[in-house]
Amino acid sequence: FEDPTSSAYARCLSLWSIGIIILGVVAFIVETLPSVRDVPEGQMGWFGLEPVTIQRGFKRFELAIVAWFTLELLVRFTVNADKLYFMRRLINWIDIVSVVPFYIGLM
Repeated sequence: FEDPTSSAYARCLSLWSIGIIILGVVAFIVETLPSVRDVPEGQMGWFGLEPVTIQRGFKRFELAIVAWFTLELLVRFTVNADKLYFMRRLINWIDIVSVVPFYIGLM
């Protein structure tokens, strides 16, 4: 997880994570579009789906993304031999801060 140059699998995992980040950002942007967010009552949304179905799909996608990043963060922390060094690195705090709001919103 930490070093994408350490193996072919690590590189694939790194590319997968980058892809998930890009998809998450695109989904977040699309979800805020008025054509998705503000569909008038009684009208169908994208692809003939009801607006509530579309919004539910975006929520499920967000859940999957946050679950992936939470799992990735926990695995990286667990397998890291030097936990203090892990906690001192800014990139890890960015990851923590990026998933915490989701869990706060569940409360």
